[in-house]
Amino acid sequence: MNRQTKAQILSDLLAVKRVKTMRTMQYERLKPFDDNRIRTRLIPFGTETGRLASKGDGTRPWFSEPLTNLQNLNKKVARLDPLYNIREILIPTPGYAFVECDLSQVEMVLTAAYSEDWEKVARYEEGEDEHTRTGLLFGGSASDPATRILGKFANHSLNYGLSARGFKQKVNKDVDIHGISVSETEAKRYVGAYHRANPLLLQWWSTVRRVHSTVGQLTNAYGRRRAFLAHSVGLELISYLPSSTAADHLNHLLVKAVNKFTDCRLVLQVHDSVLFEVPIARVRKVCREMRDLMTKSIRINGHAVTVLADVSVGYDNWGNMKEVK
Repeated sequence: MNRQTKAQILSDLLAVKRVKTMRTMQYERLKPFDDNRIRTRLIPFGTETGRLASKGDGTRPWFSEPLTNLQNLNKKVARLDPLYNIREILIPTPGYAFVECDLSQVEMVLTAAYSEDWEKVARYEEGEDEHTRTGLLFGGSASDPATRILGKFANHSLNYGLSARGFKQKVNKDVDIHGISVSETEAKRYVGAYHRANPLLLQWWSTVRRVHSTVGQLTNAYGRRRAFLAHSVGLELISYLPSSTAADHLNHLLVKAVNKFTDCRLVLQVHDSVLFEVPIARVRKVCREMRDLMTKSIRINGHAVTVLADVSVGYDNWGNMKEVK
């Protein structure tokens, strides 16, 4: 059995599993209340990084509406089939449109800043596609979509010290979506190439572990401190500074956005993005002003690092968002 056949079998099995998961964990739990609204419960202090957590743990005595977790509505599986695009059932209030603002590749650029890779930061701020650049390290071509996909996987996981086996599992888990699978031998080669291309990253890992061992805590650019147990020296330790800084940065800007756009309605925060309902007559102006407001810099290691923001609009539903250039 060749590698392509194995990948196809794995892809088919995953697709069958996703059908069951989407039915039981996505569609069946999206039960609206009498006013046809679906609600979630946001927890301001639900994570160590400062990101808002969302829960859907049934009806509470003091809140009669059924609750569901709106942060984990699977977006990437919608590429497989329109049936999976569960966000399409969420529509804006009549007279409003959805406007979503996302901090573009924020953890990647913050990791580069904390590791003092200012060349990578400059490329990001100039709008270069770092995912394709990373994928080319693995021998791909710029015209092959797989090159960027592998580069994106690498930038989102190898930055935090994921092993070759972990990288293989992460890529292969979604083979039915992107059609790419890697062997452990290939994963080892990719990880080695990534480490050689990012020596400052490895030095930063050592610095983080040294600070942890001597001080026992880490403090991000916003002053958020976290103490770690002695055995917490893995991915969670390495990822804390970029991920918590991204969360604090987004929350800081979210407060400004809510205070500025008083005629808009905050709907949800999902990871590095925020979703608003905006009066249709105001969409173009709000998109422009929201991008300006959310594109701000953070001072890290003596440098001002600008985090870029992408804005998209959905007039019909949350599953059909179009980026505003």
